[in-house]
Amino acid sequence: MLKYILKRLAIFVPTLFAISLLAFAISVNSPGDPVEIFYSGAKGGNGEGQNAQNESTIEAKKELRHKLGLDLPVFYFTISSCASPDTLYKITDPEARETLDRLIARYGNWNEISVWYRCLTVMKDRAKKIIPDSSAYALLGKEKADKDLDDTRQEINALFLSDEEVVINSKFEKIGHLIANESSLGPNSGLNTLDDQLTECRNAFAAMKDNSSTWKTWIPAIHFYGHNQYQRWLLGDGNPWTGAGAVNTKGVIRGDFGLSYFEKVPVSEIISQKLPWSLFFTLLSVLLAYLVSIPIGVRAAANRG
Repeated sequence: MLKYILKRLAIFVPTLFAISLLAFAISVNSPGDPVEIFYSGAKGGNGEGQNAQNESTIEAKKELRHKLGLDLPVFYFTISSCASPDTLYKITDPEARETLDRLIARYGNWNEISVWYRCLTVMKDRAKKIIPDSSAYALLGKEKADKDLDDTRQEINALFLSDEEVVINSKFEKIGHLIANESSLGPNSGLNTLDDQLTECRNAFAAMKDNSSTWKTWIPAIHFYGHNQYQRWLLGDGNPWTGAGAVNTKGVIRGDFGLSYFEKVPVSEIISQKLPWSLFFTLLSVLLAYLVSIPIGVRAAANRG
């Protein structure tokens, strides 16, 4: 008997592990980005209010991504190529991260690709800080000046999602043209520093192309991670054994199923609201099934054939 119990326990542990892996894989690979789904109902305005709201939303999304543990590596290890770094998961924007993956596959030189990404980040930050002088609106008109600035910022943002040389060069030309059109924004607008950074980005892209190391993409590499999304999902973000110190989640194994992306409330709260009615209808269906099946079964047994 003891041998049988030990055998069942030995089977139970790997089975539970396999089920948890399957459930986690389904949750990770479900369609859509959880943060974007959570904020899908957010609406913006226009002009400066739009930009301020967008910046506020971006910071809120970063905070939520951290709260959900999406800024961690997915599992205890990843198998990738020698060209890929072990820190790519730190790029919070999923689309930008996918673009970097494509650039790595295309050029294989992470050092130059990371310089390219940093140059784009600096150019994006400088574009945010551009402030038209009071004379600019008189020369261009407020609507035209604001539109040109918004177009410039959009083209810079589009570079984060571009990996084809033709598209990137096209964006460079358009940004350069917009900067030339905005030359009347005034010497204190910050436009000169943006023009200098555009040159830096051009040089970084040229270096990325010229120093291509595609051979690295053929060499496999394994990266190991201690703290990751799977461990956090299963055991929480506190002590993995006791759960002490948990801040955002105690883990599925302790009954914390996280936050509903649609309802924006804890999943356990939704379950507690729906469970009584689910149990009622389940028990009712079982009762009805027995009330029908038992008499039929008895009659069938009494009248064989």
